[in-house]
Amino acid sequence: MEYIGKRISVVKKEDEVSIVISSAENKRGAWFMLFWLVCWIACGVIIMSEYGKTDNDNFRIFLIVFAGFWLYFFVRTLYAFLWKLWGREIIKIKEGKLFLRRAIKGRGKAHVYQFDFIKEPRVREMDYSSVITALSSADWLENRESLAFDYYGKEIRFGYRLKEEDAKALLRVVRHHLRRS
Repeated sequence: MEYIGKRISVVKKEDEVSIVISSAENKRGAWFMLFWLVCWIACGVIIMSEYGKTDNDNFRIFLIVFAGFWLYFFVRTLYAFLWKLWGREIIKIKEGKLFLRRAIKGRGKAHVYQFDFIKEPRVREMDYSSVITALSSADWLENRESLAFDYYGKEIRFGYRLKEEDAKALLRVVRHHLRRS
């Protein structure tokens, strides 16, 4: 087993390579997110408790719409919290296929990609002066992958929040095994 940086481990066998990327070096940020989740739940319960106290139909409709948005952001933040604690990206290259899987505590769906249709494996360029990049820097958003390739004209991204030198080293390993297989 070899390591790329602090978060990436690579296991090479005769006809297979397995790469595991842990979610984060520092888990302290997850505890701040837990505090945020607890506050989010408390605020949601307090606001939704008004539903039974009002007779105003417009206000009730507003509360139902609010509950939809509240639930959406709750689920996204809960997923991000669990990802920070127990998340892993698992990449396997074998038998002419690339398997990508994002797993939390071992659970996650694997996506399979045929080598013949993988085009341009690359490091994704991030424009850090961009407003969109700044807005998408929240931990519960998933626009932070460092590597990508084209598959049937669609960009497939992986390598969540990798440092630039780790992303380049991982890209060399992936390209080498894609060519070799």
